Amino acid sequence: MTGCTLCPRRCGKDRQTQLGYCQSGEALHIARAKLHFWEEPPISGTRGSGAIFFTGCSLRCAFCQNSVISGGGTHGRDFDTEEFIALMQSLEREGAHNINLVTPTHFAAQIAKALRIYKPQVPVVWNSGGYETVETLRQLDGLIDIYLPDFKYADDDLAMRVSNAPHYRETALAAIREMVRQTGENQYTPDGLLRKGVIIRHLILPAHTRNSMAALDLIREHFPGVPVSLMSQYTPMGRVLTDETLSDLNRRITVREHRKVQDYMLSLELPGFCQKRSAAGERYIPDFTQFDSGEENKMKSTLWLTSPMEKVFPADSLEAHPAYTRASALRGEETAFQAVLTGAGEYPVELRTDAPVKAEVFRVGMVSCSMPAYRDRRDADYITTAPGLFPDVLYPLENGTLTVETRETLWISLRVAEDAPGGTYPVELSAGDKSVVFMLTVVPVALPEQKLTFTEWFHGDCIAALHHVEIYSEAHWALLEKYMRAAAEHGVNMILTPVFTPALDTAIGTERACTQLVEITRTAAGYTFDFAKLHRWVKLARACGIEKFEISHFFSQWGAKCAPNIYVTENGVRILAFGWHTAADDSAYKALLGALIPALLAFFENEGVGKGDLMLHISDEPGAAHLESYLKAKRLVEPYLKGYTIRDALSDYAFYEQGVVEHPVVANDHLEPFLENHVPDLWAYNCCVQCVDVGNRFLAMPSNRNRILGVQLWKYRAAGFLHWGFNFWFKQESKGVIDPFTVTDAGGAFPGGDAFSVYPGKNGPLLSLRLKVFAMALYDLRALDLLESRIGFDKTLELLGEGRDMTFSDYPRSADYLPALRERVNAAIAKLQ
Repeated sequence: MTGCTLCPRRCGKDRQTQLGYCQSGEALHIARAKLHFWEEPPISGTRGSGAIFFTGCSLRCAFCQNSVISGGGTHGRDFDTEEFIALMQSLEREGAHNINLVTPTHFAAQIAKALRIYKPQVPVVWNSGGYETVETLRQLDGLIDIYLPDFKYADDDLAMRVSNAPHYRETALAAIREMVRQTGENQYTPDGLLRKGVIIRHLILPAHTRNSMAALDLIREHFPGVPVSLMSQYTPMGRVLTDETLSDLNRRITVREHRKVQDYMLSLELPGFCQKRSAAGERYIPDFTQFDSGEENKMKSTLWLTSPMEKVFPADSLEAHPAYTRASALRGEETAFQAVLTGAGEYPVELRTDAPVKAEVFRVGMVSCSMPAYRDRRDADYITTAPGLFPDVLYPLENGTLTVETRETLWISLRVAEDAPGGTYPVELSAGDKSVVFMLTVVPVALPEQKLTFTEWFHGDCIAALHHVEIYSEAHWALLEKYMRAAAEHGVNMILTPVFTPALDTAIGTERACTQLVEITRTAAGYTFDFAKLHRWVKLARACGIEKFEISHFFSQWGAKCAPNIYVTENGVRILAFGWHTAADDSAYKALLGALIPALLAFFENEGVGKGDLMLHISDEPGAAHLESYLKAKRLVEPYLKGYTIRDALSDYAFYEQGVVEHPVVANDHLEPFLENHVPDLWAYNCCVQCVDVGNRFLAMPSNRNRILGVQLWKYRAAGFLHWGFNFWFKQESKGVIDPFTVTDAGGAFPGGDAFSVYPGKNGPLLSLRLKVFAMALYDLRALDLLESRIGFDKTLELLGEGRDMTFSDYPRSADYLPALRERVNAAIAKLQ
């Protein structure tokens, strides 16, 4: 690149061998390429803008907030054309609404070359300082969809002093005029995202409100109808911190300055956006509040009610999610609806109703999912199999205020009181000046107690790890209570109880943090046991509403070849006495089991826990290769467990026929032979493997596939249901801790959403959309149980309609099937009163 004239500086440097005024050579030099969520609402949307930050700059303003990269290539690296194209494609795959080229002017030729080879499927944004030549911009004609230029200065003297930019005003006006010519009138998607057009930015500088007002005058004069983004986040940085000649700029803008310029913009009736002054700061997070100024404003607020069965993605049209404005519920039941709010701004949210309910409002947050499905094991009934952001985590709405950039979805839970009078009640939701009404009909009949036993494996070590507390410290016990209560409120009535640290999902030869509840001491006289922590666990679980206890496995997973990790105190020293180094039939381990199991069962008897409320395991998921070791382990403990239920995951019917496991927990994609042969006391489970045809709770699956399990479990008379992950926040085989908000697939091991259904909040659990939907499945089951008790199984089955003949793999797939079924069931129950 010899004799460079790309920018108005026309420095003429040979950038193959020298740095230009921009402090850049010939190669594209990029410091960052990530999804960016804090541009203007029509740019960021809710999936984010794919921002690519180039180093160097042709302006190099004295106050530059990106001065660490605008002054040259200290950060980042060079990219050739192919790498740059790959970078854009990777951002597209992440779900970016657009490709946002930040400070690109001095690389215009290289960028144009790349865009002629590959034009992204999403809009390309030119995010620049506005100080550009028309000749350079014409190289981009047809390649750039959206221009996002600054118009910094109406005052050329100020432009020279702060940015050393001669003739800034006329140069920038000419450049923006060319941008507007190329794109024409702004075009928006139905969701309010900018598809093509121009937004002009202006940053308010301290002590220079006259410059801002004059700039707004010029924009109105030359570019009527083009939206303006008025920015208030100025923070003194760069040279203004040390250069005394720029001392007027060494402060933030005042409230008065901000209000003065904003009011002036309003008086001019310019369309666009105004950033809050509170966005200023070195780590500012812009929160744009939109002006509503006529036809050019395509982001008018709307409030739309839709079903809890919908998963609302940022790019969806509202029409893709049918209106849902009424439902019925029984006493003691929790029902819900969702509300989609569009239009940038900060909205006071209020819920008003006289309905006899406990109402909660949550914001539906997006979580990242890199592996929505297995590549080679999936069916056509996934919402998408592309990596991206998925709606799931439920954030309680704080302070009754919701900040919206483009759109947000609310989840409104309505838990009907146990003694609620019947009737139809309006539930009014308002957001700003928008208001919608949902009609709730209460059927004055109580749901029966849940007969199905449901355990969702509870991982206390994960709670300690993510909340940074010591296991079984008082802080840990307080958190355990919150998580147990959340589990119980969503149908869990049996809890995995770590008498030993569970021998589950642990790499061979390693150990998870010790959560062993029973303290064991060995003396010359034998073993003694301290059940104090176990007593506290049982008492806590019962206080939370959980009355059944699942004892952790006596032997290692996938084969029962070893003992679980067990600590024993001997001569005052607590050591790892048993574990991967201990064979299942080791004589010392047999001696421990012979002493512990009778004492453990006596403990539960003294606690008032009946035999039917205990579930015991040998080893999880034995296969054909494990038959001998599993049976050997089973024979070791069977003599101590007469009259108690030993239950293990088992999906091979031949094993059941051979008597390997008398009480199987069967994967829901292997149930058919067990059902055909009327196996009694049958349990079901699902996990990552159940990914084709059958119901499951993956992030990428429609909610119908999660909730359908309630009807299926009722129809096929299941005694229990097990899922392995209430809160497994580790990588596969517990090889490290994850951030569940950004890693939902156990480090690339399982489809996103398989490993957990709650998230670690600041002070306790954050619930999920998937957890709520499965709770609805359990309410469905209980309502069907109730109706069956009144009119019989066959008549209740008829109400399933098109789902009457459903199996675990063949069932109605539409999002409205289950809500409609519940209305039929509730109406039938109401008629019996």
